[in-house]
Amino acid sequence: MGYYRMNPARGIEEFVKQFQGIADSIEKGITVETGNFSPRLDVTENDANFIVHIELPGVAKSDVKVSVNDEYLMTIEGEKKRSDESNLLRSERVFGAFKRNLQLPETADVEKIKATYNQGVLELTIEKKIPETPKQYEVIIN
Repeated sequence: MGYYRMNPARGIEEFVKQFQGIADSIEKGITVETGNFSPRLDVTENDANFIVHIELPGVAKSDVKVSVNDEYLMTIEGEKKRSDESNLLRSERVFGAFKRNLQLPETADVEKIKATYNQGVLELTIEKKIPETPKQYEVIIN
């Protein structure tokens, strides 16, 4: 018979790791997924832009809508439609509506977003706002 050393703190450590992951995702911006399937996305940035790549294979450009509200919440939604396949014997592909919400940082200039769609990949380029230099006022001492 072997010995097993019990560590009661092990469960707490795992909980702390999970909680830290949630806190990190809130700090970086929450993404919310709804619908029949959820397209995968990558978000990168450079000095001038945030860039979002969303995989949408089989989705027509006309079936995709992107919007941003006043609270910097970007919504990407659409539908992957099933083609008429009357002799279909097996189907493993996913079809239907999708919706992704992505919280943008306040440094994003939501009035300057460019979108391109090429070979099933939607690319959104979001310009960063030019930071304002703090103004300094001279106070005259009487």
